[in-house]
Parts: sequence; structure tokens; C-alpha cells
Amino acid sequence: MAIAAPLADFTAASVRLVERTLAVAAALVAAGMVAALFLSRIISRALTALSEDARQIGNLEFAGRHMGHSWISEINMLSQALGAAREAIGTFALYVPRELVRRIIASGKADVGRATRQDVTIMFTDIQDFTTISEQHPPETVIDLLTTYFQSINAIVERNNGVIVQYLGDSVYGMWNAPTANARHISDACRSALETKAAIAALNQASCRAGSRR
Repeated sequence: MAIAAPLADFTAASVRLVERTLAVAAALVAAGMVAALFLSRIISRALTALSEDARQIGNLEFAGRHMGHSWISEINMLSQALGAAREAIGTFALYVPRELVRRIIASGKADVGRATRQDVTIMFTDIQDFTTISEQHPPETVIDLLTTYFQSINAIVERNNGVIVQYLGDSVYGMWNAPTANARHISDACRSALETKAAIAALNQASCRAGSRR
């Protein structure tokens, strides 16, 4: 005696179970891929922000906004470390001209234990009767005057390949041919002096029109 029956009668349940299992697995894999892409995107953005923070700190630029809080603890630790470095270097930059530090780093002469001798050209500027001006005007006016004065001279010196070494009260100390070599340091310094004279004359005229003498 022989009995014939379709194979599906014996395997249908197993096939449905396998198909259901494969569908669930495929859904889980797809969800995992989406979650992985989402997480990688978040981490990538955070690392990009940290890299931009590090670049700004390396260039002594402190005006940019640093990265906010992240729910990844390691990224938070890096962000806090960079924030502390930004504050420390920013405070240091208040006392040492940034352009001077940039030039030293660019020249690769970070070894301060070794001295070298070379000719340099320097320029000192001074505001005539600054003590009298300070006594006759409110502090806000004097601060505005100094800010405009320093910004003008700083732009002139940097435009002519020099560096501002120090601000001495109401005067500025500029230098050429150090820390990086400049074969035309004398002419660049002379050009800066002439441009400074013209800029100060323009500031004086503006002050006269505003009713205050500088």
C-alpha cells in the first residue's frame, strides 16, 4: 500500500517559521544599520567640531564657539580638555602677541635655550601728551582711543611683514627680521613708520571733527 501526499503538507509550518525568522532578522539588520549610521553621524559631527576647536587653538583663534555637551563621555572629556586649553592659551595670549607666537611656531625656532644674534629693525610709537589726554577725558573715551590706535598700528605692522612684540602703556613696540628672516626688514619698517604717521594724522583729524584732541 502506498500513500502520496504533497511535501508542503510536511514542511509548510517550518518554511513559514524560517521565512518569518528571516524577515525579523532582516528587519533587525536594517534597524541596526540605520542606528549605526545615525550614531556614526553623531560621532563624526562631534569629532569634526573637536577638530575645528583644536585647529582654532593651534592658530591662536579664540573667537569661535567650542562644542557643546555630548552624551558620549569620551567626547565630553576631550571637549573639556580642549576648553581648558583654550582658556589657558587665551589668557596667555593677552600678555604675549599672538602673531609673534604664530611666527615662532611657523619658523620652528621653539628652542628658547639657544640664543642667536641677528640684525633687526624696531619701531616704537608713542601718543603725545597721553597723560594729559587721560586726565581730560573719561576712561571710556581713553579706552576707545587706545583700541583704535592699537588696531591701526597692528594692522600696518602685520601688513608690512612685522610683528608686534609688546604694547607698552600707550606705545607699541614693533619688530622686523625676527623671529622669521626678512631681507627687506629695513624698508618694511620704514614703510610702516610712514603709514603709521598717515594713520595717526587721520585719527587726529577724526578726533578734531568729533571735538576731542588725540
